[in-house]
Amino acid sequence: MKFTTTFSLLILTFSVGASDFETLKSLAIGRDSQAQYQLGQMYQRGEGVEQDEAQAFYWIEQAAENGNTQAQAEVAEAYLTGKGTPQDNEQAIYWLTLLATNGHLSAQIRLGQLFEHQSAGLPAQSQALIWYRVAATKDPKAEQLYSQLLEKKFNQQRARQISQIKLLDNLLVQSENPPAREKLPPAVSAKESSGALVGSSLIWGSFLALFLLIVAILRQLLLKKQKIYQKNTSVQTQKLSEQQQTIKKQKQQLAALFQEVKKLQHQVQSNKKTATTTTSQKLELACALFGYHPKQIPDMKQIKLRYKQLSKLYHPDLKGSDDEMKRLNQSLKIILAHVKQ
Repeated sequence: MKFTTTFSLLILTFSVGASDFETLKSLAIGRDSQAQYQLGQMYQRGEGVEQDEAQAFYWIEQAAENGNTQAQAEVAEAYLTGKGTPQDNEQAIYWLTLLATNGHLSAQIRLGQLFEHQSAGLPAQSQALIWYRVAATKDPKAEQLYSQLLEKKFNQQRARQISQIKLLDNLLVQSENPPAREKLPPAVSAKESSGALVGSSLIWGSFLALFLLIVAILRQLLLKKQKIYQKNTSVQTQKLSEQQQTIKKQKQQLAALFQEVKKLQHQVQSNKKTATTTTSQKLELACALFGYHPKQIPDMKQIKLRYKQLSKLYHPDLKGSDDEMKRLNQSLKIILAHVKQ
């Protein structure tokens, strides 16, 4: 089956038409990593479709998430160079580390070069996130540790921002409300204190000039801090927007997958004269929902991990619905029953 899919993709490479593109996209929606990688290449080169770096990166990253090593290497390089996505050394090192731990020689050399030139110097917390994320694909405990540390990092970053805002507010209040000058004692005699008055005026004048200089410096620092804060806020807003776009695209892909499932259900119902669905047909529908092929079902550990991921999308408390969650639970029972046979 895998050889047949790969052979069909090679044919599509040399003759890309509208129907071929839709076929390839349908395979990509069905979580075929080779089809996802090929679709990303088409968007990247503008073959049969308008060139789009963002779409190219999205599909290549999907292929990487599904275990395509060539796609994983390209995603790592994209994060290093900022091609099709904002530059992010931490993400790049994660993908290179994943490849390196699986024996990918080029990734091992690339990691060595990054650390040698100190361009990959990451704090301990970021390194822990990378290793937890690598292990999370095979261990639920590592997935839980990754989520906890990610939440801790977000809270620390938020606390630092709040502290900076308070510091800026204090500096602004101090610059707008300078301390009042003390009144000079009244002169006892003009003749006796004329010299002292002149000296005192010079001293107070110097203090006033120094105070105004300090105020000016503090104001400049305040403006600089405000610009830095605005820049950081803008960057975070941009990242949040990109994450929202990514989630939106994923939901679109899931919606398309759901439509394919509904179409398959309709075909099954129209081809059968009775309302009874055979066991093999139920298994095909369940596998379609999970993104598996009935002849290529993974072990129970991978099935349960996939179920957790889909629950985050179909659960009623997470913008899903009761019907979708019931369908997911029923599909899980069918697949597990088949695996236990």
